[in-house]
Amino acid sequence: MRRVFFTGAGGVGKTSVLTSVEKKLSEHGIRYVTFLSVSRDFFKAQGITSEQAGLERSEADRLAFQASLFDFYSQKLEHATNLAQANGAQVFLSDRSPHDHLAYLIYNTPNLLTFDNLHSLRLKAMRIFNRTDTGFDPCNVFHFPCVAPWMTADVLRDGMRHAPPGKNFMIDALIEVLSKDLNQQEHRRESIRSDTTVEERAVFVYNTIMESLN
Repeated sequence: MRRVFFTGAGGVGKTSVLTSVEKKLSEHGIRYVTFLSVSRDFFKAQGITSEQAGLERSEADRLAFQASLFDFYSQKLEHATNLAQANGAQVFLSDRSPHDHLAYLIYNTPNLLTFDNLHSLRLKAMRIFNRTDTGFDPCNVFHFPCVAPWMTADVLRDGMRHAPPGKNFMIDALIEVLSKDLNQQEHRRESIRSDTTVEERAVFVYNTIMESLN
């Protein structure tokens, strides 16, 4: 089973492209499973109504929250991938990657993290990517860069996101740094071109997935 992760800051078109890729996989008879972001469910369970509300907490509280969210995501992802493989899926799609969660954790709690913390978290993220010992293939990771034309006002003003342009560029930069860990593995990482339409991006992603399956 080929696992496919989309990675990038908020509002850059990951979910829109994923929807189009799903359609193409269905049209060509490829068995797939989609795993969508769990962040909003976790926020809701914790009684937090928006990212802005979460930022108003102390940094220590933010660290505990972000670490718990990373654990929650990891557990849900592991369960979903195991179930998908058991049911014969050929492709597992996710509109977020472990590096997304780690980037937000670092961004929201920069003063409390130690080098040991960061090393441990990076290893945890790579253990998720590297689950080839359980029969999974290496991953395809598609990075959606932070470019202004993709960040539409409607998306960023959905009542949940706190995504000023400066924040998004910092998240994007953190994801870029974290993604260098993938270069030492067999995973295939691609950066989506910024001068393309949603359909063109979806075609590129679909074709890359099909090349990886063959």
